[in-house]
Amino acid sequence: MGTPFELVYDTFLSKITDDMYMELTERETNDMLEELLIPSIYQFEFPRVDLSYEKSFIED
Repeated sequence: MGTPFELVYDTFLSKITDDMYMELTERETNDMLEELLIPSIYQFEFPRVDLSYEKSFIED
């Protein structure tokens, strides 16, 4: 089982201070983060957790 995107997003958002994300809806934020996350997954050569792509929690 892969790491849920929600866990990655929550961790990321807890570390940023840019107010831009506060002006967006949750859906807009998730869409933007997904555009950043998916292309970067292949760059993790030796991940400590499974980074399998699972989009199911985001879909309506």
